[in-house]
Amino acid sequence: MSETVTMRPGTMPPAAGAESAPHVAIEAPEPWEKWETQLVVWSVGIGIAGLIVLGTLINIYILDKY
Repeated sequence: MSETVTMRPGTMPPAAGAESAPHVAIEAPEPWEKWETQLVVWSVGIGIAGLIVLGTLINIYILDKY
């Protein structure tokens, strides 16, 4: 007699348990250095300023013609 096994998504069959899976250790993330934080802040600021400038130029020179 054959047995039917119904699995839920994301579950493993009994043969693929923790014994056969390799152990993956994820360490806690290291804190950011001050220069890394400043780099991100400046990059986001320059990106926002660039969007404002380019949006204004497109509005003045391209969209006003129509």
